[in-house]
Amino acid sequence: MSTHETLIEIQDDGAAPASVAATGPRGGRWRSAWRLASSVLGVLMIVALAAFAWQRRDLLADADVLSAPRLAICALATILGWQFTSSLTSTLMLAHGCRLPLREQYLSICAGNAGNYLPMRIGTICRAVYVKTCFGMPFAEFFSVMLAQAIVGGAVAAAVLLGAFAAGSRMAGDETGRTLAVAAVMTLSPVGLLLLPGLFDALRRNVRLPSLVSRVLASIVVLGRSPRTLLAASLWHFLSVVCAAVRLWMIYGAFGAPVSVWATIFVTAAGALSMLIAPTPGALGVREASMAAAGAVFGVNFELSLLVASLERAILLALTMLIGAPALVWMNREVASRVAGPLPSSTTVAIPEPN
Repeated sequence: MSTHETLIEIQDDGAAPASVAATGPRGGRWRSAWRLASSVLGVLMIVALAAFAWQRRDLLADADVLSAPRLAICALATILGWQFTSSLTSTLMLAHGCRLPLREQYLSICAGNAGNYLPMRIGTICRAVYVKTCFGMPFAEFFSVMLAQAIVGGAVAAAVLLGAFAAGSRMAGDETGRTLAVAAVMTLSPVGLLLLPGLFDALRRNVRLPSLVSRVLASIVVLGRSPRTLLAASLWHFLSVVCAAVRLWMIYGAFGAPVSVWATIFVTAAGALSMLIAPTPGALGVREASMAAAGAVFGVNFELSLLVASLERAILLALTMLIGAPALVWMNREVASRVAGPLPSSTTVAIPEPN
């Protein structure tokens, strides 16, 4: 989920919609045009990546990508990573006083992931409507949680990225790069975020800021209310990044590429960071290009990294739709049933006779 998807303004009038599909962000023509352009760009990216993979089909034929054990490990790492993301969201929601059962949280995240690939990118909106209708969490608080999750994700991904660079530089004997990276890790680590909420709270109270900036700072302040919540959320996101790195490592191994563990983690973290700012649905194309460029930093062939990232996306997209599409249908039905409500067991309806 990209950061701009968490900043959609929704008017909370207290009325629950009849279905998830009937609800969407309210905006002008520019927002509709932006969504259309983003969706078209996403389709073009898919076509470009597919064409690239087709041109390198000789490499795919020689690779052991589709072996059952390798695919099973990729699938298990993906499902486990979603579980860690579910725990991260539950931790942040609990800080806002909303508790979702583990099953419902997991399915809603899978549904949101699938919905964000659709042309209207309704996944996050669907989750907001579901959580409000079924668990009473206001839209504003839900999107504050999503924004806080993006902030934690960005900080952890940056720390992992720089930490992997530091470790890789040390192994390569580059002491200057290692020293700078270690210093950056210490600065950007989630522990360092513990000092920011108080500063941002004072800034927000004493300085007149644009509404968007004030909203971002407010989300950080919420994180700072409980250091334990912040550290737990950071741990959950770190574990989800590790799962993504395992998936990528398995695909690199299918090509017999001599890619180090630190390079794999570095590439994974670069892809996670690109998810926060990319304009296309699911960062299509942008994430793959970022991962290929990150691989080149460690001397991995750019084309090989791009091909590996494209295959990793294909596996991830297939699992997302396989699990998320039915979950999206389930979530829509849950909202519709809550709005309609059960019929009374004994109801008498008087039908007037015609005159």
